Amino acid sequence: MHSLHKITSYGQQIYACITYDPSIVTRWINDVERAYLPWLNRLVVGLDIEWRPNLEPGVIHPVATLQLVHAFLTNPNYTFVGVGIEDVATKLSDDYGLAVLRMVDLRMLAVGRWRNPSLGYMGLKKLVKVILRKDPEKPREITLSQWGELASVGV
Repeated sequence: MHSLHKITSYGQQIYACITYDPSIVTRWINDVERAYLPWLNRLVVGLDIEWRPNLEPGVIHPVATLQLVHAFLTNPNYTFVGVGIEDVATKLSDDYGLAVLRMVDLRMLAVGRWRNPSLGYMGLKKLVKVILRKDPEKPREITLSQWGELASVGV
């Protein structure tokens, strides 16, 4: 089972897939690799994760993410980008033993490019607003998805 969400932001379309089925993830990875075949030696992939909030002391909820194929995350030709990407990689490692080989934190990239240390403390939404002058929004149907249920079935 899966649901596909089309998100349009500033004329660009992004597709988000929420799934319980690992075969859907495998198909997505295969589709990406096929579509970007000429660029696979330098593929850049945005990576983010979701999980139920840890509201009780001592209760830690695992990542409710697609269980990405290990070979995809550890491919030395692929770079995964995000805000706080090292924390994302740590949580994936802690929860599922998955490793992310190459990462670039978008905040540090912005600090280096614009020589502005304050960019290193921003979240993704604020960074996009300041650098791109866009106001990104995550659709409610994705924000309110049942992330805990996805984790419980071992996605």
